[in-house]
Amino acid sequence: MKTNREPVVVEQFHYDRTAPETAPKTDVQVNINEVTATGDGANEMMANGKIFQFTVPFEVVLEGFAVSGQRSDVTNHPNIGF
Repeated sequence: MKTNREPVVVEQFHYDRTAPETAPKTDVQVNINEVTATGDGANEMMANGKIFQFTVPFEVVLEGFAVSGQRSDVTNHPNIGF
C-alpha cells in the first residue's frame, strides 16, 4: 500500500538529570486520529483517501536522566475508503 507521508514534527523534547534513586520508567503512547483536510486543496486531498495524524508522546527515565516529549506526523492513505 502506497502512503503519502508528511515530515515528522518534533513538537516537544526535553531532558533532565535525575536523582540516583529515581525509578526507571518507560511510557510511550501511540495515538492515531483520522483528520479532515482544510484550506486550499482540501477537497482533492480528501478525495484521495483517508488522512491520519500519528502522535507519540513519551517519557523515558533511565539511571541519571530522563527524556520526554511528543512527535507527530500526518499520513494520507489513498487506498483506504471505509
